[in-house]
Amino acid sequence: MKPILALSLCALLTFCLIAEAQTVGKTQEPEYDFVYHYLDQASGSLVALERQTPSVSFKTKFMGYGGGKSTYEVRGGRSTVRFKAGDKIELVVRGIPATVDPATVITLVRFDAKKDKRELVIAKVGAMGLGSKTMNPDAGGLPINTVRYGSYSLKISPADSLAPGEYGIISTNQFFCFGIDPADRR
Repeated sequence: MKPILALSLCALLTFCLIAEAQTVGKTQEPEYDFVYHYLDQASGSLVALERQTPSVSFKTKFMGYGGGKSTYEVRGGRSTVRFKAGDKIELVVRGIPATVDPATVITLVRFDAKKDKRELVIAKVGAMGLGSKTMNPDAGGLPINTVRYGSYSLKISPADSLAPGEYGIISTNQFFCFGIDPADRR
């Protein structure tokens, strides 16, 4: 009976060690498609970005005679996810096929931060309706670098260092937000 028990324990231990060896060094990837995370440099773990569903707003000046603007708005003047200026920012997203150019589906934008909201202007109308201008949010996108990450994901980083402010990734009907603080505060 003792040899069978010892053999069983050895087999169980071997199985556990093999299973652990297969997960060590494996790249951690997001659980769901099109949900953006940042790669924590200290731990190597993925942390979800703040997720917001934008609302669309149209505001006029002087009952429309002074023009107006249409914006995407997200709640809160500051994102809950913060980086310091100069930090290495690496974002990870799963679900973008290898045959799709990431620049066509990923747009990094800078918001205009207000006291209780963040705005992204998408259209402006001049005084008395003259000089209207439609802005494609993608056209105002900031340059990014992308590289395959793991089996199913992409790692995204800003091509240039980001100045302090509020930023977001536009993804279908949601924005994934983060902020950059000056290097001397968090």
